[in-house]
Amino acid sequence: MRGNFQKVLFVVVLVVAALLVGRNSIGNSGVLEINGDDRANIVSVVTGREIINVNGEGGSSLLDSNAGESFGEGEDYIYRGTLVGDTGFRRVANEPVYEKNFSASAVVDLESETFYFEHNKNKQWPLASITKLMTAVIVEDNFAREKTITLSNEDFDKFGDWIGVLEAGESYSVDDLIWAALLSSSNEAVNALARTYGWDSFIEKMNSKATEWGLSNTHFSDPAGLSVSSQSTVFDIVILVGRIYNDYPDILERTRRQGWTIKELESGKFKKIYSNNEFAGHYNFLGGKTGYTDEAVGNLISLFSYKERPVVVVIFGSSDRFGVTESLYSWFRFNFE
Repeated sequence: MRGNFQKVLFVVVLVVAALLVGRNSIGNSGVLEINGDDRANIVSVVTGREIINVNGEGGSSLLDSNAGESFGEGEDYIYRGTLVGDTGFRRVANEPVYEKNFSASAVVDLESETFYFEHNKNKQWPLASITKLMTAVIVEDNFAREKTITLSNEDFDKFGDWIGVLEAGESYSVDDLIWAALLSSSNEAVNALARTYGWDSFIEKMNSKATEWGLSNTHFSDPAGLSVSSQSTVFDIVILVGRIYNDYPDILERTRRQGWTIKELESGKFKKIYSNNEFAGHYNFLGGKTGYTDEAVGNLISLFSYKERPVVVVIFGSSDRFGVTESLYSWFRFNFE
């Protein structure tokens, strides 16, 4: 009898030890780090399903016995549902993502920091005018909004991109230049801001802020994003959007507007500027930023309110950034609640 008791006790001890080890290997997010890299090797527990992505940095495929599909070598599509300990959304359907017109993308709940869909989230990509979000952060930190800045020919010649609203010799408040930068994506507006502060010092501030926020794969070379060396990743941009959402809400609030009126201070004349974002003015749109260059193709960050939670859709390298965003957001709403 004593021998049997000892055997039972030994089995119980083994079970408890195994449970403790398993508990220690899973973080607060419910993600089990296979090789200590939560960006690449992930085990996600979805309602009734387990989805495993092996080595998401390359040569990977989605291993899902229930889905019965693999996206092939070099792909790293990952679907997630409610993770262990997560307070986000739960999966209610298993409709796959059919839209693939992008080089990198993600659908993320900012509050729980859950990636519900991702593809190439660590791939370096030219930012284009997405850069102007960080530019706006640096201006918020270092400029008085009422300060007057006069545009120079240098601001227009820097990259040769003129939107036809602002003109050399005109004077505007810092506040109005930020409106022009965020709504109509004015390159000359951000060039004037960086020049006034000191070009090299301004870029240094942008990169210092990226380091401070843990954007380890992000580098800025100019305030407008027209330089191909201004690059980041989807993963880093999600962090950037989260910080702006929490700490600089005015920046996103501006990008929600369809238009704004700015005042040229020398003449006293008012000018109307319009957003180049197709989602601007939509009831559930919380803000975002577009970007386009020949190298980047189309980039788009869009933050939506879904069931009173902020959901961000990031698209890099798409020839139909708005259509793809709508498709991914519709996929998310269909599959999660």
